[in-house]
Amino acid sequence: MATLNSALELYSRLKALTADMLTVAEAEKWDELIALEAERRKLLPDSRLSVDELDEREQAVVVECIHYILETDKRINTLSSGWMQEISTIVSSIQNERRLSDTYR
Repeated sequence: MATLNSALELYSRLKALTADMLTVAEAEKWDELIALEAERRKLLPDSRLSVDELDEREQAVVVECIHYILETDKRINTLSSGWMQEISTIVSSIQNERRLSDTYR
């Protein structure tokens, strides 16, 4: 992955990853969503890069990126909530089966 030298580059990359995440969530490609989320999470520590060295226009672009990311994350959460509920049901079922199995050992 290329080194991101400024907050503007970083937030532009985070925005692009978020857009990709929305695309795969709309297609219900959950494994790809997880991979993109992991990739995006790796960049988050760098999000502390200072925006002070950016001019007003660049700072406005960073702010727009942040707003886009937050709004798109809400949409992704809505799209993935059904899948997350399904996973939760499966995990709960497995836990119940394990408890039942442990009871009869």
